[in-house]
Amino acid sequence: MSDVLPVSVTVILPTRNEEEALGPTIDAIPRGWCKDLEIMIVDGNSTDRTREIALEKGVRVHLEPRKGYGRAYRSGFDVAKNDIIVTLTPTAPTRQRSSPTSSSACSTTTWTSSPATA
Repeated sequence: MSDVLPVSVTVILPTRNEEEALGPTIDAIPRGWCKDLEIMIVDGNSTDRTREIALEKGVRVHLEPRKGYGRAYRSGFDVAKNDIIVTLTPTAPTRQRSSPTSSSACSTTTWTSSPATA
């Protein structure tokens, strides 16, 4: 892709013990297509290497002690630094669903726009 879009994007991944799936999911996120790309996990008290893997890959880690995907997304929306938010769910290779349009490591993508700031 030769053109960089003039947008800033935060990718939010809710995690809890996603050690197996997180690395491939992060690696599958395209880079270089927008002005600013922030990748962030919202971690719900993982007991495996989830947070360490995220940090090794240069991903922002936000801790969310309360349970649930909805809570993780809400917390991520509150602390995301960019105008456009993309949500992904890490999917381990053994849990993948085959689809001609899905990424090999991502199961869900939702584009939302945060309120414009002055």
